[in-house]
Amino acid sequence: MPRVSSGRPQRGSTLTRGYGYGDALHPVKAVVPQAKANRVEYQRDGVTEWYENGPMGLEQGYTLAHSPGKAHGQALTVEMALTGDLVAALEPGGKVLDLKRKDGEVVLRYTGLKTRDATGRELPSWLEVRGDRLLVRVHDSGARYPLVVDPWVQQTELTASDGAANSRHAHATIPVTTTAGSPPRSPAR
Repeated sequence: MPRVSSGRPQRGSTLTRGYGYGDALHPVKAVVPQAKANRVEYQRDGVTEWYENGPMGLEQGYTLAHSPGKAHGQALTVEMALTGDLVAALEPGGKVLDLKRKDGEVVLRYTGLKTRDATGRELPSWLEVRGDRLLVRVHDSGARYPLVVDPWVQQTELTASDGAANSRHAHATIPVTTTAGSPPRSPAR
């Protein structure tokens, strides 16, 4: 669950709520995260939510072991709650979501959405925003499971350790929060 904060009071985060087809979603249960090196996983029945920190940003993904039911002509859907003071703005085409401060400054970008089946075939996928919900949609007709839904989360302003914005030596750190019980948080940097 990416979470962003700055010296300004606005905050935002996403929280996985469920998955299924169309609006018929199975709620996800709170589980204890499993961490190894730069990867954190939340393993639930049929779906693993994972986060991997790398040089390009935080990669958030879902691996679905099997179809969550009958599609009935509906798109496979992963639903996330959007919380906080940031405003969600979906770019045309449904592949990029910006989380903006009220002054319009983009602070977090959800981008690079790709979904592949077990054969490596890329499946049509897109993002939708409905109120406080972010929906990741996938046409999985004819797909072979498991599926991997794989977008990136990027912080848009990089700050170097000396405080200089957009420095050549800058790096981004996006803290991750969990949702089981009292949420532990990654250490502040």
